[in-house]
Amino acid sequence: MVKVLSARRTHDSSVICYANVALSDDIAAFNVKITHDKVPGRYRAHAPNSAGVRVVTFSAKLAQAIAEAAIQYLEGASANERAA
Repeated sequence: MVKVLSARRTHDSSVICYANVALSDDIAAFNVKITHDKVPGRYRAHAPNSAGVRVVTFSAKLAQAIAEAAIQYLEGASANERAA
């Protein structure tokens, strides 16, 4: 289960958005960075970090699910929510 709690676009061309996601009823990750993958049409989710050190890791399958959920969330966001 991946539920996007919120997502905000950035002005940084290499980052699509930062998302806050619930991974289960008990675990949430904040400031997950969503970027374009090297494979056209795919996205990547990068774990949040503290002082340059990752505070959580995601399997490739979970990272892809997070990225796709965040993109879907942004596509469904209102015009006010899309403004960076």
